[in-house]
Amino acid sequence: MSRAGFTVLLLACCLCFLTSPGSAPAQKGAKDIFTTLKLNGVVFKSWTKAIEQAGLTKIYQGKEPMVTMFAPNEDAFGKLKKDDLDELWKDKVKLIKLVTYHTIENERLEVEQIAKKGKLQNALLVPLMLKKEDDGNIKINGALIVTPDVPATNGIIHGLDGFLVPPLK
Repeated sequence: MSRAGFTVLLLACCLCFLTSPGSAPAQKGAKDIFTTLKLNGVVFKSWTKAIEQAGLTKIYQGKEPMVTMFAPNEDAFGKLKKDDLDELWKDKVKLIKLVTYHTIENERLEVEQIAKKGKLQNALLVPLMLKKEDDGNIKINGALIVTPDVPATNGIIHGLDGFLVPPLK
């Protein structure tokens, strides 16, 4: 291989390494789940609001419990009717159920681990239905994980394009 060819190959490898997304455990400088969601406000602004209005902020700012959180993104909230969303913001009990339904306590599950599991149980002890698509994507209760493996010091966040649809009544 010529020196020029080797240089091109080396540059290509470095570029692939630097641009690969790779999931990572909570890294130095990582924040707790609530702060991480808030820092990603463009994607999780409404979900952060749901946690705040449910009165659960301190729980997700603490070191314990370690959690896996499935966080609906702004696209998910955009699919809700305005009247339904307005009603949700006024009902603290529904908000608590909604956030808790999207949380798995005492486990930090990366998307690869989720894909290998046959089933999951959320913090309300309700089983969640997992489906690995032919393209490798994972759906939970019909919602697609679109932003996997966002690390936090007290767990991990997976962004969803929809809601896990808890029984809100």
